Amino acid sequence: MKLNDALETLGLAATAPPRALSGGDMAEVWRIETAQGAVVAKRDDPERLAGEAEGLAALGDAGSSLVIPAVMGQVGSCLLYTSPSPRDGLL
Repeated sequence: MKLNDALETLGLAATAPPRALSGGDMAEVWRIETAQGAVVAKRDDPERLAGEAEGLAALGDAGSSLVIPAVMGQVGSCLLYTSPSPRDGLL
């Protein structure tokens, strides 16, 4: 799945090229500026991404004082969530 296809499926429009983020060994991760705000896109095994999305949702529902990214959606092997995120070094 191409990043632009995943963005389009979720109704997002990139306003700049994706910026690769470091720190992960198992997946490819990018920060993407869109007309709707900054998002983080992660490309990995779809089942692993589904588990990550469920975990992020559970953390958000728990009322944690941590900054938890909100999952915007999963399109095949791409998971998109709100930024800032600890992965993009902004926190």
